[in-house]
Amino acid sequence: MAAVAVKALTEDGHVGKAYTLTGPEALTNKEIAHILSQELGREIRFVTLPAAQLKEALLSAGVLEWNADALLDLQRLYREGKATTVTRDVEEILGRKPISFAQFFRDYRSDFEIRKQAVS
Repeated sequence: MAAVAVKALTEDGHVGKAYTLTGPEALTNKEIAHILSQELGREIRFVTLPAAQLKEALLSAGVLEWNADALLDLQRLYREGKATTVTRDVEEILGRKPISFAQFFRDYRSDFEIRKQAVS
């Protein structure tokens, strides 16, 4: 999406416009888990937690309450099917189709890996 921002900030024709940037498909959390399972060669499962349990887990992991509430709102949006919009904005701005989630993960996999630090 950085490429979209560069074009929007450096080329004419974007002033006053709002874009909805999406990938080529809308995926559920279970579909994302399936893709990650394939890419990593091990089972990744998405488990739906009741809102109160999810909030408790987020807070106990050190997430600030306002951020936990925002994540709960986002999960509610997904559950209600309100995150299924796919636009052509990326394609129209860049002149190419957006990459899939699987390709995004392959391209940035190392950024998602947990790095163990040596303890001295």
